[in-house]
Amino acid sequence: MSSKMIKEFAQEVNLDKKQLQNKLAYWKKKGKETWNFSDTFSDGVRILTKAEQERIYELLGIPIFRQVSDDSESLSEADSSFRSAHLKEKILLLEHQLLEIKSDKEYLKNQVLKGQNEKEELLQSNAELRILLQNTIKQNGTLQNSLSELTSENLKNKLSERSEITEEKRVQIPSEKASNFYFNSEFKKNNPEPISFEERYPEYKGFFSELFKYKKKRGSWSTAYRHSKRLAKLKKKNKKTISDDA
Repeated sequence: MSSKMIKEFAQEVNLDKKQLQNKLAYWKKKGKETWNFSDTFSDGVRILTKAEQERIYELLGIPIFRQVSDDSESLSEADSSFRSAHLKEKILLLEHQLLEIKSDKEYLKNQVLKGQNEKEELLQSNAELRILLQNTIKQNGTLQNSLSELTSENLKNKLSERSEITEEKRVQIPSEKASNFYFNSEFKKNNPEPISFEERYPEYKGFFSELFKYKKKRGSWSTAYRHSKRLAKLKKKNKKTISDDA
């Protein structure tokens, strides 16, 4: 192994000149334990000595294969054994690194599959939640409508009950003549019989007559109808009572 220029040696180790120069600068910067050579020049050109070349091979982890030269330079048996052991160590290290890479690859593959499964589960859960939310919104709308209807119906019932109570009170108010009959003790003594419908409501002229008269007075057909219907029932009941007494 003879001295060589940096460019020439760089080609042997599959580097370009600039890369090799950068590595040399880095090794020098690290100190004597890595690089303890002084720069050697020949005709103004930086060259690498045999020792420097061997050190570079060693730092790059490249085994050195020495050839038998014309001057009978050969490897010693001890050197050959050392190189062989060093090469085996490198091979074992590379095999171990390959196993680690395969293990990491398998782990990453499993992580990717796990991530995909979790993503699919998350998408499915989101879809189910959206459906549940839509159903809840629909159900809430239905309940709101039902509540509004019930509230409206309840209000109508309350108004109707108030109207009916008021109407019942009005129906139960007797005429002036009937009041005289009720509260005149002399009349009660001389007339122990109950007052008839005609005496109590002398102005009543039939269902339809009362209906139109009360509609004109109150302005509501439903109120007028209930009023007329109650009077008609009361008249019918009074008539039946008189018939039974007879």
